[in-house]
Amino acid sequence: MGPLLVMKNIVKRFPGILALNKVNFDLFEGEVHALLGENGAGKTTLMNILYGLYRMDEGEIFYRGEKVKIHSPSQALALGIGMVQQHFTLIPSFTVAENVMLSTRRFERNINDVIDRIRKISEEYELRIDPNARIWQMSVGERQRVEILKLLYTNAKVVILDEPTAVLTPQETKALFRAIRLMIKNGAGVVFIS
Repeated sequence: MGPLLVMKNIVKRFPGILALNKVNFDLFEGEVHALLGENGAGKTTLMNILYGLYRMDEGEIFYRGEKVKIHSPSQALALGIGMVQQHFTLIPSFTVAENVMLSTRRFERNINDVIDRIRKISEEYELRIDPNARIWQMSVGERQRVEILKLLYTNAKVVILDEPTAVLTPQETKALFRAIRLMIKNGAGVVFIS
């Protein structure tokens, strides 16, 4: 089977800077692909293009063999591409369930159905997240797991993790790696930026 995702000859310019010069990247189902490099090397820029936060100046993106144009994170999520950024996008006064509902832009009528699904995903991926907990009461590691939970809730098949261990304790890092192993076992492709 071919790659889940192909980025071909990607070019990105910022004023006075050539950030990416004909970069190629591919990702297969069930694979963890590490993007390693110095700060400013373009790792996050490349993934921000894939996630729809930046637009490429040149190049092509193929997802599941089809050429796609991604102009926003909502488009990326609709395709099955999600990203956990270094700076979380959670609303502190909301519960986990409310944050998940908001991020999916699908407002289910019954909050209990959402809570049940969050519990199921949390248990399956060993995330240990209470759907009724308020974000402001959670540790950094728990907040990161909520961000991952949001992607799993949308059935993302490409999961981008930007510097995911930077602020985690050793125990939280082990929990993250357990979740990543389960994601790839279930067919996701994971991009690990470090």
